[in-house]
Amino acid sequence: GGVIMGGYAYTNGNANGNTVIINGTDVDLDVYGGLVGGTIHDPRGNANRNSVTIENGARVGGDVNGGLIDHDGGANDNTVTIDGATLTSDVAGGFIGRDGNANGNVVKLNGAAADSSNVFGGYVNRGGEANRNAVTVYGGSMGTIIGGGVYSAAGNANGNTVTTDGARVVHNVYGGFIGLEGNANDNTVTIDRSTVGGDVFGAYIKGVASMATNNRIILASGSVVGGSVGIYNSDSSPNVSNNWLIVQG
Repeated sequence: GGVIMGGYAYTNGNANGNTVIINGTDVDLDVYGGLVGGTIHDPRGNANRNSVTIENGARVGGDVNGGLIDHDGGANDNTVTIDGATLTSDVAGGFIGRDGNANGNVVKLNGAAADSSNVFGGYVNRGGEANRNAVTVYGGSMGTIIGGGVYSAAGNANGNTVTTDGARVVHNVYGGFIGLEGNANDNTVTIDRSTVGGDVFGAYIKGVASMATNNRIILASGSVVGGSVGIYNSDSSPNVSNNWLIVQG
C-alpha cells in the first residue's frame, strides 16, 4: 500500500520543514510529515521541523509520524496535532528506527478517539537520545503514552513532559522510558481530571548503570490511576534521587 508524505528522502538525505494536513476525511495509510527510508542498506538522514495535522472528524488507519527515520539519524522538532479525529494505530512526533536522536518533538491531542494507539513524543528504537519531547492530551482516549523513550540500547530520556487533562489512558503513562541502559532525568508527568488504567511513571528504566533523578509526577484533582505510581529503576545499584510525587486535592 501507499503512504502520505510531506517530504521524502529515498536513500540518504533530509526531509525537513514539510507540512501535511488531513481535514475531515478517511485515510487508511501511514502518514509522515518527513520520511527518510528506502530499500538500500541502512538509509540515514534527518527528518526535522515537520508538521502533521489531522482534524475535523478525520480518521486515519495507519501510523502517524511527524518525522521518521527508517534507520539512523535525527527526527527533531516535529509537531503532530490531532484535533477531533479518530486513530487506530500509533502516533509519534519523532521516531528513529535504529540509532539516533528524537529531541524536541511535540504531540498534541484534543478530543481524539485512539484507544488502541500508543503515543510517543520522541522514540528511538535502539540507542540514542529522546530528550525534551512533549505530549499533551485534552479529552479523548488513547492506549499508552511515552514522552521520550530509548528502547533497546544505551541512551537518555531527559526533560520530557506528558500532560493529560480530562482524558482516558487505557494502559500506561511514562515521562521518560529507557529499555536497556541510560538515564531518565528531569521528566514531568501531570495527570489532571484523567483516568489511567495502568501505571504512571515519571521515569522507567529497565537496565544497568542508570540514573533517575529530578523527575516529577503530579496527580491533580479528579484523577484515577489503576496501577502503580512512581519511579522505576531495575539497576541492582540504582541511583534514584530527588524525585517528586505531588498529589493535589
